[in-house]
Amino acid sequence: LSDWSSDVCSSDLVKVVNPNQITATLTVHGAALPGPCNVTVTTTSGTSNAVTFTVIPRPTPTLTSINPASGKQGTAVNVTLTGANFAVGATVGASGSEVTVSNVKLVNPNQITATITVPGAAAPGPLNVTVTTTSGTSNAVTFTVDAKGSALL
Repeated sequence: LSDWSSDVCSSDLVKVVNPNQITATLTVHGAALPGPCNVTVTTTSGTSNAVTFTVIPRPTPTLTSINPASGKQGTAVNVTLTGANFAVGATVGASGSEVTVSNVKLVNPNQITATITVPGAAAPGPLNVTVTTTSGTSNAVTFTVDAKGSALL
C-alpha cells in the first residue's frame, strides 16, 4: 500500500485475503493534515487505481479540572489535569509570566500530570491553565496562586 498524495499515513500488517481483496492497518502520522489522501496497491503486476482515504481531524482537547487548583508562592506544585482528547506531545500552559510548567506527562487521553512552579515573587491570584495539542488549545481552568502564609512565632 502506498499514499501517493502526501506522507500522511503508512501501512502495516498487510494481508492478502484473496486475489480481489487485501486488509491492512493504516497508521495516520501525527502531523497529517485532515482531508483526503489517495491509497494504491502495488504488486509485481503494477499499481492499482487510487481510492480515497480521508484523514479525520482529532478533536480539540478539553479541560474539566486541575487538582490541586492552587499553590503558594515559592512552591512547585504537582498537578493532575483531567479532560479529554489529550495526545502525545501535548503541552501545558499557564497565564502569568512568572509561573512555569514542567514535567508534562501524558497519562492517558483523559489525564496529564505536570509541575507548576510558582516563584516567591509571583502575584497572588488566578491563572488560566490550558492544554495544547496539534488539534488546538483547550478551554482554560483556573489555578490560583496563594500568598505565602506568615510564619508563626
